[in-house]
Amino acid sequence: MDQEQNIEHGDRQLDNILKSDEILEKLKALKARDQQVQVDEDTLQIIIVLLGETIYALPAEHAFEIGSNSRIYPVPGTPDYVRGVQNLRGDIATVLCLRSLMQLARDELVQAKRVVYCQIEGNVIGFLVDNVEDVVDFPVSGIKKTMVTLDKYKKDVVQGELTFNDQLVLLLNVHSLYEKALSGLSASTGTSK
Repeated sequence: MDQEQNIEHGDRQLDNILKSDEILEKLKALKARDQQVQVDEDTLQIIIVLLGETIYALPAEHAFEIGSNSRIYPVPGTPDYVRGVQNLRGDIATVLCLRSLMQLARDELVQAKRVVYCQIEGNVIGFLVDNVEDVVDFPVSGIKKTMVTLDKYKKDVVQGELTFNDQLVLLLNVHSLYEKALSGLSASTGTSK
């Protein structure tokens, strides 16, 4: 009977050890879960574009397509930043050169390859850019106020700045760009083609 009691006692000890291990594992899991912070951070989908060597971003909320710069028909008597119009499956898109609209230096060696099409105030506007690098969801908390050192013209069309791939990127405001283009058209002070 002593041997049977010893076996029974050993089984109870083993059961207690297994239960203790289970409890410890459960406690560890609960502790780990409590240490994890679930953050549903607001994000903004942005289109990373290249103008020369500089990276800019456009909010994707109004963009509906990224296409090529083929078949742009010039419109006589328009400012230099109006590259022309395109037939986009039955819709007429006004194509604006983002580089010219932002008064950036023209680089004859770089040819703009992409058009980011946006729906703005019922109009289809294409922003001609050198290239589209990426489309990403970016945390809103990572968007900062613009630098005070920006010139007035850029300040009017930039809504913030962010860091992407360790580079400072200016987030452009498509509504402000559109308004700048309209004001240039109505004032007729831009360089004509």
